[in-house]
Amino acid sequence: MNPATTSSSSSAQGYVDDPRNDDVLVYVDGEFVPRNRAVVSVFDSGFVLGDGIWEGLRLVNGTLVALDQHMDRLYEGAIAIALDVGITRDALVAAIPRSMERAFGGMWPATISANRRALAGGRGRPAAERIAGNP
Repeated sequence: MNPATTSSSSSAQGYVDDPRNDDVLVYVDGEFVPRNRAVVSVFDSGFVLGDGIWEGLRLVNGTLVALDQHMDRLYEGAIAIALDVGITRDALVAAIPRSMERAFGGMWPATISANRRALAGGRGRPAAERIAGNP
């Protein structure tokens, strides 16, 4: 059995190139953008300090796997680091299926991340960056 060819065989972060990923949309700051326009500021506290929380979700046969457990961890983690996620649990849960369908055609994994945002001027504003609001 031959292992899959990766883009960087010497890296633990190697991946198999898949052209279907070229058209993936990412929900950032209230809008869906092509993956090459999905950016985070170098001053973002989540990027600079790891000051944030995240959960990875997977959709299998039309069902979000362990959604309640993911939401429990997300909001418990937010409490543990005194982070306002910026959206209620119910609103976030309602937004996830719509966002996954729009961004991934209903068949891709998704990551929800929240952090305090830009470091300049204090704590920044709260954000649930990948999936939030009313897409």
